Amino acid sequence: MNDPAGSETAPESALSRQVGERIRGARKKASLSMVELAAEADISQPFLSKVERGEATPSLHTLYKLGNALGLHPSDLMPAPDPANVTVIRASEGSLVSAANDDQSPLGRLLRAGEGSRIEIFDYSVDEARNVGDWFEHDGESALVLLSGLLRVDVRGQGEWELAGHDVMFFRGPVSTRWTARGPEPAALLLFTVK
Repeated sequence: MNDPAGSETAPESALSRQVGERIRGARKKASLSMVELAAEADISQPFLSKVERGEATPSLHTLYKLGNALGLHPSDLMPAPDPANVTVIRASEGSLVSAANDDQSPLGRLLRAGEGSRIEIFDYSVDEARNVGDWFEHDGESALVLLSGLLRVDVRGQGEWELAGHDVMFFRGPVSTRWTARGPEPAALLLFTVK
């Protein structure tokens, strides 16, 4: 997310501009006004305007809402990395995304191999101060791999599960989930999605 104090780094600023350009292009291709897209995605038009200008970075939750409104996968709204047969993404790399639209939501890294890749990985650390309280919608297939810690996963209309380190949970969408860290240690997880 953008820091209101303006401490966004150059790569983050460039990413915000690229995301904004892709959203604007998709909106225009769909022949939607900003007001129409904002209403369809259930976000404010002034916020959408800031996103399109690269002055604000949308959360992952907002990217999903915009993607759904535009008939696209959220990754289609992210800039495409350079194509390659082998991609290595270092621990300090990846696009920072918020899991939901609140300040208490965990920040994670979006990891993609490149244009045409059907797999996206989101790397999150969830703790008692940063849970995903909003319902997060999964389209298609997803797998949550809990690397360490304890995590409760609520699946809307289907129940809740307690996961421990190295447990894996699969989702076949559309399905809505929310996550709550359990215990004193943060829950480190990888969320894999397939387009």
